[in-house]
Amino acid sequence: MLIYGISLGPVVWLYVPEIIPARRVPWATMMNWFGASICVICTPIALAQNDGNPYPVFLFFGLVTVTLFIVNFLLI
Repeated sequence: MLIYGISLGPVVWLYVPEIIPARRVPWATMMNWFGASICVICTPIALAQNDGNPYPVFLFFGLVTVTLFIVNFLLI
């Protein structure tokens, strides 16, 4: 919780209402929760498929994070 609090995690909740119309904020919040839920649900399943080896799973999540960072950097 401490690392989340001092990172960019909480910025999403402040930044989203500033860049989109108020009627779209609930949808953006829903998508944020949906994405987090997918990660939480899929991680144990993917770890079980790799015999407990975390490297491919976290490499995949890391690559997705870097890719989306570049997209956000260029578009926002």
